[in-house]
Amino acid sequence: MYKFLIIAIFLLFNISYAANLQGKITYTVQSARIEAFKDLARKIPKEMFQNYKKDKYQKENIQSIKNKIYIIDKEPKRNINPFYALNKMALYSVEYEDDINRKYYYNMLGNLVKYEINDFSGSYPYRAIAYNKNGNVINITFVVSETESFIFDKNEKLIGHWFEDNFYNKKGSKSYQRILK
Repeated sequence: MYKFLIIAIFLLFNISYAANLQGKITYTVQSARIEAFKDLARKIPKEMFQNYKKDKYQKENIQSIKNKIYIIDKEPKRNINPFYALNKMALYSVEYEDDINRKYYYNMLGNLVKYEINDFSGSYPYRAIAYNKNGNVINITFVVSETESFIFDKNEKLIGHWFEDNFYNKKGSKSYQRILK
């Protein structure tokens, strides 16, 4: 009887421990906001993105998107993500393989719209901070998982919530779509 009790306690402890390890952290808008703005650099030097104000590969990148090719294997190796509004491509992002913590967002003419720095180190959650051409914060994205993130403006107000391929604005209306690889 004593052995049975010890085995039962041991199994109970291990089952509850394993369940905790596999648990998923859920963020509310408020808890995501707190994490997003912790120790935030609100301004960066413009020199950090000076060489990327114009997409040198704009024609090739847009053609690749039209051909549904989102990973460019020739030099410079890069990932491209299109963003659509009203079923029309509105902008695209470029992330170079040799610097995955920086992303450049361009309009259809290949002009830099915003520059993003993320602190991804191999696990979630992480932050992606977008800056304008003057180096000032535009918005902060708190990335919870591969398919979910919260976006806040520079004044800490919720802009919206990405869930899977869809973006929902602060009122809950779907307004953008993206293609996740």
